[in-house]
Amino acid sequence: MKKFLKLFLFSILGIIVSFLLLTLFLSDKYIVEKSINISGDNEKIFNEIADFHTWQNWNPWMTTDSTMINSFTIDTNYIGSKWKWDSKILGIGEVTILKVNKPKFIQSKLHFILPKESVVIEEWKVEQIDAKQVKVSWKHSGELNYPFGRFLGLWATNILEPSFEKGLKKLKNILEQKEN
Repeated sequence: MKKFLKLFLFSILGIIVSFLLLTLFLSDKYIVEKSINISGDNEKIFNEIADFHTWQNWNPWMTTDSTMINSFTIDTNYIGSKWKWDSKILGIGEVTILKVNKPKFIQSKLHFILPKESVVIEEWKVEQIDAKQVKVSWKHSGELNYPFGRFLGLWATNILEPSFEKGLKKLKNILEQKEN
């Protein structure tokens, strides 16, 4: 019985040490980005993305919890504008616009407060491809803590990409319906 217990404990220790060594070599950062082409004018598309009030129409996370409490602080030049949420499902957090190059680029800080504090940099690029098409790119990048964050980072793309695709498709549908 003692041999079995010793073997069991050494096996557990070996698994823990292997996990810690493996995660040492994993990236401490992640980047997820998706794009879609939308028919329309880049200025109108930019304005839709920069106005947090419109996010409830297309942002995939805002429709996750019908009891979510949202508050908005909007600045006319967009920099400093905030969307704060309090949700039973998504926790508590806020998005603050940091940089704007109208009508081409928005950078925001996405701050998750609860259930686990973390910060994500969110970027939107709005590029006029031709007279009728605009390429919209949505990107998240962030730091991954050692060891568990790095391990979970292996699946960040698989977890976030479907939500990005859903949100971008909704955004496209809304904007193209407005154009018609």
